[in-house]
Amino acid sequence: MSNALIEAVRTIPGPALPQSPIIIQGSNAEIQQFNNPQINTMNVYATAEHGELFDVSIAISNEFYSLFVVSDDDIKAKSFVIGRDCSLTETVGVDAEISKRFRPLTPDAIKEIKTFPTIFASLNRNRCQTDDEHKATLGFVTVVDPTATNGIKISFQSFCNISQRLLNAMATDLGIRGAAMRNELCQPHWAIKQIDLVKKLKVADIRLPAPF
Repeated sequence: MSNALIEAVRTIPGPALPQSPIIIQGSNAEIQQFNNPQINTMNVYATAEHGELFDVSIAISNEFYSLFVVSDDDIKAKSFVIGRDCSLTETVGVDAEISKRFRPLTPDAIKEIKTFPTIFASLNRNRCQTDDEHKATLGFVTVVDPTATNGIKISFQSFCNISQRLLNAMATDLGIRGAAMRNELCQPHWAIKQIDLVKKLKVADIRLPAPF
C-alpha cells in the first residue's frame, strides 16, 4: 500500500456511507465512523512516517479551520516550530476575538484546535499566484507545544493534497486576506478562520476523503 497522499479532486461527491469502514489507499489510513447521538466522533487509525499506527478520535469542527503557511520542508516533515510573533495575531489575519480566544493556547484551546480541519501551505511562488504543480495539504494538528524553544511546536497528520492555485482562487471564500499583489499565502504564519472549510471546499466541487 502506497504512503503517497491522494489528491482532492474537483468532482461531484457521491452519497456518503457513514457506517461503513473506509480504507484510504493513497494515504495508507483506515477510517471508521461510529454513530454517536451526542457528537460526531470518528476513530482514525493512521500510519505515521515510520509505519507505526496511532488512534486519533476527532470531532471535526464545522466552525473554524486553521491555516499554516510554512516551508516545503516543514510540510514534508509533518512537524515544525512556528514563531509566536506570527501565530494567531491580528497582524497576520486573525480576528481580534479569535486571537483572544485561542492565542493563549490553554489546554482547552489546544484540544479544540486539534478538531479543526487544517490547511498546511507553503509560500506562493508568484505573489498571489502559483503554478499548477504547487500543492497544499489538508489534515489535522496532532501536537501543539507552546513551550518549545523559539516558538510553538506543531505536528500534524495529512490526509490529502489540494491545489494551492485553487486556494488562491478561493481566497475570498476562505477568508484569506490580501490584495491584488499579495495575500496571506505569501507570508509564513498561523491563522484561524471562523469558516466551515469542508463545506466551502465541497461547494467548489472538491471531493475530499474520509474523515471529511
